Amino acid sequence: MPRFAKGAIPSPNIWNTPQIYELENRAVDPEGLADAAMTAVRPLTGATVVDIGCGSGYHLPSLSARAARVIGVEPHDDLVELARSRCRALPNV
Repeated sequence: MPRFAKGAIPSPNIWNTPQIYELENRAVDPEGLADAAMTAVRPLTGATVVDIGCGSGYHLPSLSARAARVIGVEPHDDLVELARSRCRALPNV
């Protein structure tokens, strides 16, 4: 049984099938248009970025390449462990 923070609402596209979420992320924006749009609003260089509901941490490495600091927030303990594993070598995450 997954462990999660009290009051957290399960996200149907990741909590039970994180491997599918990874595929969705790779497929949804292969050209990086969403990232470009966010950067146009606020450049990440030198910024502190908070990814609320970071899931398995899919976006954290790319954010950390430009931001000074990246904070991932996730209520699902199993996904937190995946995110930690993914970002273990990134000192600014």
